[in-house]
Amino acid sequence: MYKIMLVEDEAIIRRGIKRGVKWEENGFEIAAEAEDGEEALKLLEETGVDVILTDVKMPGMNGVELSKKVKEQYPQIEIVILSGFAEFEYAKAAVSFGAFEYMVKPVRKQEIEAVFGRLKEKLDRRSREEAEEQRRMLVLNEGMEKLRETLLLELLEGERKAYTNLEEEIMRLELELSTRNVQAAVIRTAVSQDAETEEIKQAYRKILREYVPDGVSVIRSAQEMVLVFSDLEMQKENLLAVNLKRAAEKMKEECFGEARPEVRVGIGMIYPSITHLYKSYAQAKKAIDSNFHEAGQIVNLFRDGIEYEFEKQWIQEYPREISSITELVLAGKEEEVRSSIEKMFAEFEHKKMNPELIKNYCYVLGIMLKNAVYGILKPAQEQSYPDGSFETRVKNVFSMEELKEIMQRAAGGMVLMMKENGVEEPARDRLVIGQAKAYIAENYSKKISLDEICRNLYLSTTYFSFIFKKETGQNYMEYLTGIRMEKAKELLGTTTKKVYEIAGDVGYSDYKYFTAQFKKYTGMSPKDYRLGDRAGR
Repeated sequence: MYKIMLVEDEAIIRRGIKRGVKWEENGFEIAAEAEDGEEALKLLEETGVDVILTDVKMPGMNGVELSKKVKEQYPQIEIVILSGFAEFEYAKAAVSFGAFEYMVKPVRKQEIEAVFGRLKEKLDRRSREEAEEQRRMLVLNEGMEKLRETLLLELLEGERKAYTNLEEEIMRLELELSTRNVQAAVIRTAVSQDAETEEIKQAYRKILREYVPDGVSVIRSAQEMVLVFSDLEMQKENLLAVNLKRAAEKMKEECFGEARPEVRVGIGMIYPSITHLYKSYAQAKKAIDSNFHEAGQIVNLFRDGIEYEFEKQWIQEYPREISSITELVLAGKEEEVRSSIEKMFAEFEHKKMNPELIKNYCYVLGIMLKNAVYGILKPAQEQSYPDGSFETRVKNVFSMEELKEIMQRAAGGMVLMMKENGVEEPARDRLVIGQAKAYIAENYSKKISLDEICRNLYLSTTYFSFIFKKETGQNYMEYLTGIRMEKAKELLGTTTKKVYEIAGDVGYSDYKYFTAQFKKYTGMSPKDYRLGDRAGR
């Protein structure tokens, strides 16, 4: 049923129009009434309608002025004009603003029904087109879900190919996931494979969205769900355990009727980088097995044993120096690199860290340096070391001094490579970032490819990402998201487009992902933002 707002200053005419036409039989209803244009605009802020049926000549704001303002603020609303013969020129002006039709008074019931019959055909056609667009989006999103699930499973299994251009892939798939401070949790249900249906999986997804909305889930089967959390704060871990327990209990109560199978939750440790998500996943599975002997124990955190103590120490000591030293190497600052490595080893010595932990620490730094430098320079062959691979040398050292010397030579060699290739050119970097910003401002509504930008700028994605963060203080994805969200705020405040339409206008094919990003950026949903913006005007 399409909704009409009737705008007419004479009450007797309003009553005649309401009673003289069988609106409901023709697919319409009079949902609101106003005596003039100003009252109509105020009502539109509170009442959604599809059509405005308005007189032209009214006190205050007349029907022509009203038509113009409505079409500016609510372009989807259709307008039908009622005019006296003497106001014919006004009516034509209103049609020029996009009114659907005008009718000259006195108007007969048959004329009204004929006009609204044509209007209903137009509205029906628009509804079908919108429904088809939504259907296409759902089909697309189902395909996206499969690709997202594949990437998540690769990360959970620790497959190295998943780390190539990872941030770009996360953005392309519109995945609510950061690469920092990640953690995995596993929920298992004691049901048979026969219980697995699409309805069960949909029920799981609904419950997980309600109780743990910050998690990205993979429903592997009716027996196992995996959740990935990112950008976590350590102090919120207990709250996460509480929410996961509530979700598990809800599944037990609602998904299987009287069967009420056992449901268990395991939670791994928080790791500073997504490259170690597979460890957290393995720990989450171990945590479930660890409560095998505990009847009624639903949630278990990975906390016991030597492995936990070793990993806890490694995570706590995972240095900011690693990223800091990488940036110094890429900037070609030789003395600062040497000083930072000296400071890092002095800290190792002061804290009497486990030797295996120190070696692991240095190996991670070495690999990050190599990946960063070679990602920029793209040499034909990999760096070779006289006595075998870098990993072998690090793992076979017998003393701290020997390991420190290896790290100083490796980092120094990387600095030299950067200098010899003339990469560090600050003025050029600023110009390049200016060009990149201009490209983003022009193309934010499209699927912008980081690779495409870098090809046009003749830079590797690694180096571009490095100088972009250095010049803007944000990574490429954060900057692009900010541009898109600001444009979305503008569209929500100045148009009546539906949320999924605005999502498409600012470069998102998945409106649910867009909604999550918008809420993360502004602290409120698009709908609440729109209502708040209008209330403030």
